[in-house]
Amino acid sequence: MTDMKLGEQTPNLSLTSVTGDPMNLDEQRRQNGHWQLLLFFRGAW
Repeated sequence: MTDMKLGEQTPNLSLTSVTGDPMNLDEQRRQNGHWQLLLFFRGAW
């Protein structure tokens, strides 16, 4: 895993949300124009 530093831009990510909808980080940046917080929870719901 790559270490990230504050203020550094992340690479594009495509993930599935908890509701099952696709989420693309670059698209979110273009639509919202502000920072995003990504959390990783190890395990299953």
